[in-house]
Amino acid sequence: MCREFRGIVEQPCGSWSRRRLELVSGRVASIESLRLPLRGNDGAISQILSCSGELRSPDLAGLDAPREIVMITEQEFFDIGAGCPATGAIMATA
Repeated sequence: MCREFRGIVEQPCGSWSRRRLELVSGRVASIESLRLPLRGNDGAISQILSCSGELRSPDLAGLDAPREIVMITEQEFFDIGAGCPATGAIMATA
């Protein structure tokens, strides 16, 4: 399990990230992702809800298939009621 998913499940907390993605065409896209843990009826985290979108040129997004993630350029965990891992945390304020 990757560091991001481990943090989301073990804490549990939400995660926001921005990553660079190199596509088969050679084009590099900037992708923003939001991930949230979902609990099953037994109270355990059973799924991670993820939503991603390209930050520029959304009209070109359907033209390329992903090849590999080049690098995560920013990533933060945020408090959804159970705290956050120590690094990269944004604490919720009321």
